[in-house]
Amino acid sequence: MRARRSRGGGESGVTIVELMVAMVLAAMLAAGLFALLTGQQRTYSQQMEGTGIQQNLGGAVEYLERQVRLAGFGLGGPCPGSVLLSGTATGAATLPSVTLYNACNLLTQNPTACCSSANLGACSATMSTTAVDSLSVTYAGDVNNPALFGGIRLTRALGATDQVVWTGASGGMVANGRFMLWEPGTTTPCILRQLTANPVAAGAEFQIAHGASAALNGGGGTNQAFPVGSLLFPVAATTRPRHFAIDTTTSPPQLVTWSTTAANPSTDRANREVLAEGVESLQVAYACDVGDSGGVGAGDGQLAEGSTVAERRVDEWAFNVAGETYRPNCSVRPIRAVRLTLIGRGASGDPRDRVGRRPAHEDQPEGTAAADRAESHSGSFQREVLSVQVRPRNIL
Repeated sequence: MRARRSRGGGESGVTIVELMVAMVLAAMLAAGLFALLTGQQRTYSQQMEGTGIQQNLGGAVEYLERQVRLAGFGLGGPCPGSVLLSGTATGAATLPSVTLYNACNLLTQNPTACCSSANLGACSATMSTTAVDSLSVTYAGDVNNPALFGGIRLTRALGATDQVVWTGASGGMVANGRFMLWEPGTTTPCILRQLTANPVAAGAEFQIAHGASAALNGGGGTNQAFPVGSLLFPVAATTRPRHFAIDTTTSPPQLVTWSTTAANPSTDRANREVLAEGVESLQVAYACDVGDSGGVGAGDGQLAEGSTVAERRVDEWAFNVAGETYRPNCSVRPIRAVRLTLIGRGASGDPRDRVGRRPAHEDQPEGTAAADRAESHSGSFQREVLSVQVRPRNIL
């Protein structure tokens, strides 16, 4: 006879079915916790990346804001528009305080080739484009020399062919130094000149020779005539434009700056510096006060901007809407405000993100999600936008 084993009153156990149910429930709980933690980690990573982008943009915008506000400092001060003409009064090259390039990347393009039209302080290849913008600012480099920023009034008239300017004081003039001549109360351009000899004392006055051999004085020795009382301002010898553009050849793209006196800045980028990583677009808009039909600098004091596309095409702002055909007449009234916009993006695309794309801003249209994914080889980039409006102090 076989013995039968029976459980005692204190014995218990788990069946295979019970064990499998428990394992399934544990797996479901673990999967839920894992999904929760993964989502939180992804959110945290996105927030940290967004914070990094914002920090990069914030530092870059602050620097750009300072540069634009400083534009024109030491370039003769009251010169209308803070634009100097080098050489003769007609047909001379200009040295503007701030120049805005729409759809023209100074890092790779020659501004004379990509700008089909130009105004004082701005040029444009087209009013509606996907291209990035660039800008240049100019100011006196020797900002620590107070002698450079004091005006001298001519005590004797300067004729059209004279080679001597009579002044009541030396005003810090030096041999080979540069100076600006301006006749207040007129539309006569400010002329940039260069000395060819040291000031020579002549009684209580100084003689300042500015012969035609100087590089900035134009050919033939023909100079613009200036009457008694005209102003003469020294200009720092280190004055040169500083350019800002987007380097689209790197991944991610970068906001860069460099300084050169070359007419084509793309040919001299040896001192290029990176201002911010991960900046894919720089957009620039500017405004002129054209509220009435008055003379130089006249206006109503307002920089009106429309709220609809149609209104923005005829307002006082340029480059602020795609398809714009109207441009404020800044050749008569200087730029009063500049709006700078930077679009930053993350280092890599998120394969789960199928919506993100470059946002539309100013006259740059919205990008496409397909192009965004193709560029990142996965999903869409995370992006941030930061804008600042600046009123240059030294443009009159």
